[in-house]
Amino acid sequence: MAFKLTAPIVKEYDLVKTDKHYESEGTWVKIRQATQKENEERARKFSQIVRKIEIDELGNEQISVVQDFCVPELMRIEARLTLVESNIEDEKGKPLFKERMPAAAFDRAWGLLAPIVAYEIHDKVLEANPTWAPAGE
Repeated sequence: MAFKLTAPIVKEYDLVKTDKHYESEGTWVKIRQATQKENEERARKFSQIVRKIEIDELGNEQISVVQDFCVPELMRIEARLTLVESNIEDEKGKPLFKERMPAAAFDRAWGLLAPIVAYEIHDKVLEANPTWAPAGE
């Protein structure tokens, strides 16, 4: 029998470190396994490398290679691509993340998180998508 596509696996993860740090309880996120489309969108972050050649007034060449890379930005991108749902609330008691949020809205919501929460969510993203972890690529 030939391979048959199935829906990506979605798993709910408890944010134990967040709950311990903030003395809250029951905080969770649902993370989806990335599809090839999301994998390609993530990979675009690594796709541009610029080689600069500068020649000074004496004719000496200086070559440098520049890649725009920021780990926290990559974490946000990976979370945006795979976070399905969460019960984290904003300061008004409304859900911080909604399914199918536009990228700009997600980025604003992600920016409100304390780093400890963002890192724990990202750990769950990597658990659901092990090929994205440093040892997985």
